[in-house]
This record gives sequence, structure tokens and C-alpha cells, in this order.
Amino acid sequence: MDGGGAGVLSWTAGTVVSALVGLVVGAIVVLLAHLIPKRKKGAD
Repeated sequence: MDGGGAGVLSWTAGTVVSALVGLVVGAIVVLLAHLIPKRKKGAD
């Protein structure tokens, strides 16, 4: 029975992937926020 090791590896891989995806999405949001000029459509 190799439940422990496989579970830890699976959890670690999922955590790393989630962290990378979060970093990429965050970087894209920051880039878009800096690249797109602030457009005021009368709401502010």
C-alpha cells in the first residue's frame, strides 16, 4: 500500500500548479492594469 507518498506528491503537485497559475493570472492583471489607460466613462 503506497497511499501516503502518492498522496503527498499529488497534493504537492496540485499546490505548486495552483500557485503558478495564481502568479501568472496576477501578473496578467497587473500588466493589464498598467497598460490599459484609465478610462472614465462618466461613472466616476
